[in-house]
Amino acid sequence: MSLRRRILLGLSVLFMVWSGLFIANSSLVGADGKRYFCLFDDGMISMRYAWHLANGYGLVWNPGEWVEGYTNLLLTLLMTVANLLLSKPYTSLAIQVLGVGLMLANAGLAVTIADRVFGHDSNSPKPWPLIASVLLFVGVLSYYPLVYWSLMGMETGLLCTLLLLAVVLMLRALDRPNSPQQSQLRLLAGMGICLGLAYLTRPDSVIPAAPILAYLLLALWQSGLPFKKIAQRLTILMGIYALFPAVQMAFRWLYYGELAPNTYTLKVVGMPLAERVANGIGFLQPFFTEMAVVLAVVGLLTLVRWQLPRLMLVLVFAALLVWQVWVGGDPWRYWRMMAPAMPLLLMVLIDDLWWLAGKVGERLPSQPLGERLAAVLVVVAFVGAMIPVNERFWPEMNLSRDAYTVPDNQVNLEKSLLILTATDEGARVAVTWAGAIPYFTGRYAIDILGKSDKRIARLAPDLSGAVSWNGMNSVPGHNKYDLNYSLNTLHPDVVLNLKWGGQDVNRWGAEVFVPVVLIARPYVGLYFRKDSSHIRWRQLAPGASAYRPLL
Repeated sequence: MSLRRRILLGLSVLFMVWSGLFIANSSLVGADGKRYFCLFDDGMISMRYAWHLANGYGLVWNPGEWVEGYTNLLLTLLMTVANLLLSKPYTSLAIQVLGVGLMLANAGLAVTIADRVFGHDSNSPKPWPLIASVLLFVGVLSYYPLVYWSLMGMETGLLCTLLLLAVVLMLRALDRPNSPQQSQLRLLAGMGICLGLAYLTRPDSVIPAAPILAYLLLALWQSGLPFKKIAQRLTILMGIYALFPAVQMAFRWLYYGELAPNTYTLKVVGMPLAERVANGIGFLQPFFTEMAVVLAVVGLLTLVRWQLPRLMLVLVFAALLVWQVWVGGDPWRYWRMMAPAMPLLLMVLIDDLWWLAGKVGERLPSQPLGERLAAVLVVVAFVGAMIPVNERFWPEMNLSRDAYTVPDNQVNLEKSLLILTATDEGARVAVTWAGAIPYFTGRYAIDILGKSDKRIARLAPDLSGAVSWNGMNSVPGHNKYDLNYSLNTLHPDVVLNLKWGGQDVNRWGAEVFVPVVLIARPYVGLYFRKDSSHIRWRQLAPGASAYRPLL
């Protein structure tokens, strides 16, 4: 085994140890004394779809209601396997372990791409410099937003893996211009499958796929292949790729009766373009601050070092950046949209730093001394560039602070246990947190914010500023709501919120609901409908259980 492989293997083991501690710290102990594992709440929405599919109810949020409230079909299907094999407290653990594997795959694939793009000469591929490879491997595994979303059950890590694998297969196909035709076609067919699976993971993966496909077209054209052979290769690739969205759209139309997922209608339809762009720019301001050094180095040297493969890697990241602005931001400043392209940007950064350091080393009279100085400069510069990138997340990285939303997961678990204790199976629960509570309780759920409610998704968005945070005047996916419809017309037995955005029904709610709070955690409160026949009021009587009324 080479020195590089031994080092990367050792780093992989360290990452697995850290991941184990992260997963353990993100687990929860409920009031029932049992340990639960829980993903980010949007991931738990997909888990509810997966649980219903695994138990014969179909790919639905509520049985009998055909609404596509997810955007990650492939991951949802993988979650279905976990729900077939494990009980609810442990299904999330399986997805978190999958996230660890995906992160290790992402780091390894990034090094493989760097070898082919930056580490080869005119004759044959050769490894990237050892220091550069180690820095890239560490950089990928330590970029916290990518790690966080992967280990908390979102599709970010899976999307990153599929995009990187597509690039690897493409580069291997392009490295073999004189190989048998069938060999190259198999590699391009594999690339089409990876991009197709990326589409099933997130439909907007077509955005980063566009510069990858454009590079392939230009590279094939420059290789001197006849037009007929180029067309043959692209036809096979694009035919396989297009099959995935075609099948999913047909499935969506036949299964849900819609051409677009409900989440697209919720987040985009009715939002003026100017409002979306303003929200997106406001949302990204801290990202530009954190990434200032990285973006400055890569941006400036892109103008100086005009190389097609390098430009392709930069454009994949740039495409996602533009897309983030176009869709109007994101509710969470953990850079979910850009994270899948970060391994590509990091390898460009390291190569740029290596090139700059080499220029400094060339000025020394001794070549070995110049190479050693260049290596030291690259390490120092890379660490210096990455410090502001991860600085905000450092307390979570060193496990001195709970990971983002883990305290919210604890609250939602306690609410779930309270609902299970105090209601029967016929109860209806209205939620703004549409993941963990509906998943753990299994009760019929009413989605106040409309991910799984077609009527809410088609409302006009609230642009008044009443739903604003993280630099956005109107947060996508959280700015459409109608509390009168959700809490009165749909008649829930249990409610999480009597106020959202610009609507407040507390005055009416005081006549209809009884507020109840958990003794051990006073911040865990719910509202129970006074006239409901689905509530076990004896369980809520003082002294009857671990709960008491807030009266």
